[in-house]
Amino acid sequence: ELAALEPLPLPTVSVPAHTRGCTYPCLRRLRLCSEPAADGDGDAAMGDDGGGGGGGGGGLGLVDRTLMEEYAWLLVSQFEESHKDAAKLLHGLAENLAIDACEPLVETLLSMLLLLPAPRHRQTYYACLLLDISRLLTPAPRMLVRAVNTLYASLDRLDAELAIRLADWLSFHISHFGFNLEPFEASWAPRLSAGGAAGAADAADAADDAAAAGSPRAELPHDAFVRHILDKCLRLAYLERLQKGLPAPFVSHLPPQPAGAAAWGAVDPSAVAEPGSMQAKSVSLLNRLRSRAEQADVLDWLQREVPPAELQTLVVHSLLDAGAKSVSHLERLLDKFNWLVAAAAQDGPARARVVGAVAAYWRTSPHMTWLVLSKLVRRELVDPQALVGWLCSAPERRRLAWPSTWEGLHLLFERSLSHFKSVEGELKAEEDKYAEYVEMIGGEEEGSTSAAGQRLETKRAISERARREKKELFANFFAGVCGAFDDHAKAAAAAGAPVETAWWSAAIGHAVGLCRRHIAEYSLSSVEAVVEVDELAAAVQRSVFERLREVSAWQL
Repeated sequence: ELAALEPLPLPTVSVPAHTRGCTYPCLRRLRLCSEPAADGDGDAAMGDDGGGGGGGGGGLGLVDRTLMEEYAWLLVSQFEESHKDAAKLLHGLAENLAIDACEPLVETLLSMLLLLPAPRHRQTYYACLLLDISRLLTPAPRMLVRAVNTLYASLDRLDAELAIRLADWLSFHISHFGFNLEPFEASWAPRLSAGGAAGAADAADAADDAAAAGSPRAELPHDAFVRHILDKCLRLAYLERLQKGLPAPFVSHLPPQPAGAAAWGAVDPSAVAEPGSMQAKSVSLLNRLRSRAEQADVLDWLQREVPPAELQTLVVHSLLDAGAKSVSHLERLLDKFNWLVAAAAQDGPARARVVGAVAAYWRTSPHMTWLVLSKLVRRELVDPQALVGWLCSAPERRRLAWPSTWEGLHLLFERSLSHFKSVEGELKAEEDKYAEYVEMIGGEEEGSTSAAGQRLETKRAISERARREKKELFANFFAGVCGAFDDHAKAAAAAGAPVETAWWSAAIGHAVGLCRRHIAEYSLSSVEAVVEVDELAAAVQRSVFERLREVSAWQL
């Protein structure tokens, strides 16, 4: 009947100006708990140890539910500094109103955690809050299991960045309840590949570089999700602890215990290294370092005895082997012998070989690879440009589908942007001081070489360098990943194969997620000019730049 009526002309809608301090319902909550799932009870595993606060929340009307969600959203947003206070207020809200509030509270908290392009607060805040709610509200553990199973069933359509964020939270959450994954076994197991070997990105590919150096491949989303959860859990507990009680379908997805592998293999303490071998050179190098030989003598010995093609591998693997006892031990070695790594990484190609040597040593543990690389970047022994160039090279671009890769890249970009913002803040403070100085002396003196003026010029130079480094980081990143995607798309078209493989979906999703999060930090039009977007394959333009244009237009 409505369709048959004549349309009514409406005047142009004018949106009133925003009143500062007012908020409006977002109406963007995820509906995750409405339908029952085959999740079992799940209470003991997810923290049902008492408490109260109502049932599921299914009896709430739409308006009541919307107001409840909005109130919860506002409470959570105001108590970032104390997750315990926020949890108590949410618990009290459910009790005082005498309503079934658990379901909308759980969905609201997960919606805030999975907000795009980034959560408004730290992820650890939402993780701690969900942990507190699990202990305060009796139905919360069951609701969380149901919500996670709903999201797991939709991993094929879930944004790649959100899949990582969900896995990060869940690994933290279950670590407080004995790493128990039994509540998820019935729902997860049917979607996993037999033996966990479908692509095997973080394990099988890492253990077989030669085979993986061909066409990139990756795990299916459900396998990658489970493996990433177990990888994160392995950072919080020993391998034996995780193996105890782990459901059988998940055992094949458990990563191996992190262990380094030097280029010369395992060393037998009772055996004598063959003269001239890399092992013998490593022993000789470490003996010189332990005996506190002069830097000039060590560098002269390296130049005489070690071929240039072996230099980076020898230096990096020797230090990593010597610092393998603990991360803190490695930190001390890098601080003490940073001059040695700097001598092996004097130019761009050498720095790329240093990055490759780190990855080769930790070839079975991508997480440790990025942990070491982040420490080298922080000490300015490796620059981000060399790291991105190595990552996007043909032999290594398979890593673009690995969650551990993007975890490291996010930290790299955040560190670079944090440095830039810090430098900009220092420049602004110096400009304010200089303005006060000029006002005090009654005007700026022409050709003045005052100390205040010199400090300002120094800060401007530092700021300009940081700004240039930021632009180069984004330009090199876009050029590298788009080049990798373009090569894949054109090779697939030439072979008559589908472009959208598991590797493509994962890598594109992660790349767009990182660019989307920092879209205010670069000019999209400038990036398009740098990468010559019109020359890229249509699939790359559609999957990367059209999506980023939508985000940019929405932001503006």
